[in-house]
Amino acid sequence: MGTLGTVGSLASLAGLVVSLLGLGFAILQLRKLRGETRAAKSAAQRAEQAVRRDWTNTESARLNVKIEQLKDTHRTGDRSRALSQYADIVESLLDVARRYPGLPESVGREIFRGIEQIQAMESETEVMEFGIPLSAARSFNRTLSAMQRELLPQLEIRPDGSG
Repeated sequence: MGTLGTVGSLASLAGLVVSLLGLGFAILQLRKLRGETRAAKSAAQRAEQAVRRDWTNTESARLNVKIEQLKDTHRTGDRSRALSQYADIVESLLDVARRYPGLPESVGREIFRGIEQIQAMESETEVMEFGIPLSAARSFNRTLSAMQRELLPQLEIRPDGSG
């Protein structure tokens, strides 16, 4: 074999070594990229959970205010104002159920129980002709206070993700 053949063989061998080194480098970069992708995905999931948690906690506080306002409305016997507030509270409860599907099943049941209770109040109030009588206001407000005591604390999600 001549000098040209030897140089050609060495060049081929060098090309093979460079190709193998390039392939090894590419594999290392892919592994690194896969790890970074997993980390980014995990960070995105944590951020989404934090946003949902904060939204749910905020909505829980808003619901508490709305329920207090409704209790005051019941005390004054203002039928028309109460009717508008019932729909607002039901919509807020539905928003919580829709936007935070990770809530425990027991909390979901409590949300829908609360919706049923508000709708029952609304139905009763609709047939009242001259405002909300004091006896009905007391009964309604006991139900609303129980909702504040039992449901709203369950909606508050702690930073560790537990309710």
